[in-house]
Amino acid sequence: MIIMPPVELRRAYQTQESLVSYWAEQAEALCRDIDDESLEEYREPVEQALHALQRDRRIIVIGGAGSGKSAILARLVNVPLVENYRMEGHYLCWRYTCRDGDPTHSRFLPVNQLEGLELVDTADCEQEDVRVTCRALMQGADVIIGVIDAQKPAADGVWSLLAEAAGRAQGGGCAVAVTHSDRLAAREAVALKESVRELCRQQVGKALPIYFLSAPGQGDADVFRERVQETLEGPHAIRSSIRTLAERASDLVDKQNRVLRSRETVSRTDSGFLAGIEQEIDDMLKQQMTGINEYQKGLSATILQALPQLTMAVRRRLGYVLSPVTLLRLELMGTVADRELHYNIEELVTHQQEEADEQFKAYCAQHWRIVRPRMKKTLECEIGAFPVEKLDKELCTLRSRLCRDICEPLAAANLRRKFFNIFIAQTNWMRLCIISICILLTVAGMLGCVGQDLLGLVCVVAAVMVWAAGCVGHRFACKQIGREITSLSHDLAQEVGQALHAILNRMLISRIAAYRQLYAIPRQKVTRQADTLRPLQTRCSAIHIQLRTLKPYL
Repeated sequence: MIIMPPVELRRAYQTQESLVSYWAEQAEALCRDIDDESLEEYREPVEQALHALQRDRRIIVIGGAGSGKSAILARLVNVPLVENYRMEGHYLCWRYTCRDGDPTHSRFLPVNQLEGLELVDTADCEQEDVRVTCRALMQGADVIIGVIDAQKPAADGVWSLLAEAAGRAQGGGCAVAVTHSDRLAAREAVALKESVRELCRQQVGKALPIYFLSAPGQGDADVFRERVQETLEGPHAIRSSIRTLAERASDLVDKQNRVLRSRETVSRTDSGFLAGIEQEIDDMLKQQMTGINEYQKGLSATILQALPQLTMAVRRRLGYVLSPVTLLRLELMGTVADRELHYNIEELVTHQQEEADEQFKAYCAQHWRIVRPRMKKTLECEIGAFPVEKLDKELCTLRSRLCRDICEPLAAANLRRKFFNIFIAQTNWMRLCIISICILLTVAGMLGCVGQDLLGLVCVVAAVMVWAAGCVGHRFACKQIGREITSLSHDLAQEVGQALHAILNRMLISRIAAYRQLYAIPRQKVTRQADTLRPLQTRCSAIHIQLRTLKPYL
């Protein structure tokens, strides 16, 4: 009979294990987010240590048939079922839960202290095939208990397996449990102790702890219980695994910290490099701003070139002789002249601006060719060939905006109404001439009908003279309209000239901004690095602090 009080086996250090495992997993997750190949050699040991810690701690008993293996395990967990259960096969695992996903040969007990533990009961190890199975099971065992029947102490199978387990560099804790010593006489029991110790030295090659579990009053049962628990927590078991995981996780975090500091240095360098590029672009803007006055004079002269074209267009539309059509056109010429002036200004400004934009694109392309190799070397960012199409599209939009900005002062001055007043001022005398001609021709027709041909001819001649006078007046009117339009447009050109400085200033800034926008990709890359770097550093610091706090308790 095996005399052993109920032992509450438990997997110790569960709180420390959970905390270290959690922060080690956080370090692994951070490793994936940092995404640096140099961290791989530090991450793999952490993964291995996590796997080693999370496995079930195995207690295996080996011995001959009827030696009391099941009884020892049953007393350890205080569950009679373990002793009375019939084994099928070479071994049987008693567990609380299945962690490795392999329920083969497993039986489960609702005993909380078994969580994280695995009690392995084996068949008669005197059989060769059972010994092969036991060798495989002992590879991952934390506690190996060789059960020796006091009536058959020279059990070759048990001693050979213990010798193999004890010979491993970092094997599990090995112990010898002697059972059924109560069946021997007192003298034989005393001699048995020396006999078992001598067998251990001969068969195993070293002294192993020996416990007599069936001898009343000797206290080996209490010592054996404590020995099993201490071995579970010992230098090659849970405590060591927790410490190893903490050390490897700390090494990984230290490496992560070095990588992040290096990235921070690079990020600062990258930011400084981009700041240098931005400064070069600002210098381009300053250089263009120094010539804004000459630019403004040239653009004002271009606007003034639209006035002769407008005058010629007005004369063409009014014709060269007086007619009812001319009178009708006068009422529409205000809108026509306003539209014609805007069209001429837009055409001339666009043509001049296209030439200026071509020079600007050539200057930007030269700067891009200089920056491209520097960008690739410093930021490892290939920005490609100069995107002239993209820049040209932006410049085309700016040209349209410039024309609109120049025409806004003209629209604000109500130019269309002023043009309308200029043309309407000539309609009264023209209308009078046309009415007079119509009356004379009507009278001439009536006189002809009543046979007064001479008087009718006089009326016709008078109508012709009135028309001739009207044509002469028409030519003078066209010149007068041209002078008034020129005078009005000169005044408006001066108004536009006053606003032209601000308009050109906005245009030059927008043009430089269009070129600056071409560097959006490297700028976004540096910004992304800066945005992602700070959270990674915060997480790394938190993990480092937690692991450093846990170390003294391990």
